Amino acid sequence: MNSANNFVLENKTIELKKYLFEAYKLLINAYDFLVSKIKNFNKYDENKLRNRLVKEAEKLNSKIDFFWNTEHPNLEKNNRIDIALVHPYSFWPKNRNKIIEIECKIIWEDKYIDSKKSFKNWKWTNWIMSFITWKYAEKMPFWWMIWFVKEWQIEEKIEKVKNRLTKSTDFKTIQNLEYYEIKKDFDYSYLSKHKREKWLGKIGIYHLFFDFT
Repeated sequence: MNSANNFVLENKTIELKKYLFEAYKLLINAYDFLVSKIKNFNKYDENKLRNRLVKEAEKLNSKIDFFWNTEHPNLEKNNRIDIALVHPYSFWPKNRNKIIEIECKIIWEDKYIDSKKSFKNWKWTNWIMSFITWKYAEKMPFWWMIWFVKEWQIEEKIEKVKNRLTKSTDFKTIQNLEYYEIKKDFDYSYLSKHKREKWLGKIGIYHLFFDFT
């Protein structure tokens, strides 16, 4: 890739991150609203938490226009995307559609930091191995993940995830979860970096942890 193409790709990457971080800020504000109004989330499963977050985020004012979609069908891969943002710009005109995909999971750290064996047997429950093996984010250098914490202390959950990332022998973590500020006064946004299989390079994952305990 020549220097001109590198420059274009770098600018598109910066533009895409700004867009995504604005969406993350809206989701954080929506989360703050929900926890201020609802005292008990015991009956909320992953889909209900996600849908309420998006519903509240849609009501908020933003400098950027967003079109939110949940359970967005990916016909090529025969799966569904938890949160899809349809953006008005062609960030990746040759090899990407105009969708930014956000994966959501209720955190059970043993379930979602999987081995290659569990990926083959239970691939729909996986997240890290899905990024490592190119199931998700196949042409992207970074991706986005939202965790819903519904039990224990959130700090304890995050530490358990860090330990699992460190100890895994099925993939290499280049950078474990490190705080990455997306919105002031929100303490649970992180960035991790991982080596992908074979020639796929590496990927960064931007995480939000929402405490619904």
